[in-house]
Amino acid sequence: MTVRISVFPAVVAVLAVGLAGCSTKQKSAPSSAAASSSASALPAPKVLTPKDAADKKPLRLKFGQPVGYQRDGVSITVAPRSIEKTQSTPEGLSGNFLDCGSWWRVTETWIIDVKPDNAWHSWRRDFQGVFGLFSEAQDKKYGFYSDVATSVISSEPADLDKALGLADRDWDRKAPLHFEQTGPQYLAACKINTAADGSAGTSQFVADDRPLVELEMTLPATEGQNPRTWPTLAIWTP
Repeated sequence: MTVRISVFPAVVAVLAVGLAGCSTKQKSAPSSAAASSSASALPAPKVLTPKDAADKKPLRLKFGQPVGYQRDGVSITVAPRSIEKTQSTPEGLSGNFLDCGSWWRVTETWIIDVKPDNAWHSWRRDFQGVFGLFSEAQDKKYGFYSDVATSVISSEPADLDKALGLADRDWDRKAPLHFEQTGPQYLAACKINTAADGSAGTSQFVADDRPLVELEMTLPATEGQNPRTWPTLAIWTP
């Protein structure tokens, strides 16, 4: 029997953020005119609130269709555009605990607006972009999608997750933060190494070579919510 990584994505993503090293920073303005132009070309997003997310099943969307989530002074809009398997490990991720040899690049547009007095204090830690779904298998107890490829921050110059982290650090908190950019996000496609015996040098994860069939975005409805119970806001298919 094959054992998959049955963990909720948010926890793995937080671990990966710490190991990826995202301490350098950059300005919070849109990175380029091209980024702004590509974002403005999007159709109007379907906008959700915590109540919407709690009361409904995930939105079913196609690539290029944006979804917005508004909560406590924070607005997050995401639109995946394409996905492809990479031929090599993204920059800065060699040796990462999720570097199992299988990586996917998702090109997306992110538009983030944050008020200085927002009440969603953990928004930056909570938001990790999208996660890949190998299937729609769900955790039996909590119901989250458990068969996932996990977001990891790379050192690639255009990495969206890295760029947002840099923008957040440079934000002076006296004015609204606006971040608008189109670029890549990287997903680690791994499964638990059932042959691992715990000895030094044995990898905990090995490559999962199945195709990714969908992308999901999950975010909390309240501050401090158990990540196992975060609602899945949207699921995209190519």
